[in-house]
Amino acid sequence: MSKKSFSFTVSIVLLFSTLLILTSFTIMTYNYITTSKQSFAMIDKNNEEIRKSLIQNTVNYFNKIMSDVKILAQSGFQNNFILNHEPISNMMWEQVNSNSGISSIFLANNVGNFCK
Repeated sequence: MSKKSFSFTVSIVLLFSTLLILTSFTIMTYNYITTSKQSFAMIDKNNEEIRKSLIQNTVNYFNKIMSDVKILAQSGFQNNFILNHEPISNMMWEQVNSNSGISSIFLANNVGNFCK
């Protein structure tokens, strides 16, 4: 009789241990999956915010440069700026000095003559 009762006790303990381990594993797996999804969602959100900020900064940067180039293009020196390059060179130099993102400005006429 004692062998049968020992076997029953061991069976109960083994069953309880197995269920406890299975439950713990299930909870850990669920927590891992949930945490991973939340982490990826947070990373995606941060990446989206960074991307929008980067795009906005780039657009603002190029808008500033575009306005400088529009001023040069509409300055009235398009046809003969090679012959009369002193005023436009001064204007270009001021724009290069005022914006740290511009290292140089090149203008050309329809023939391909450049003014730097």
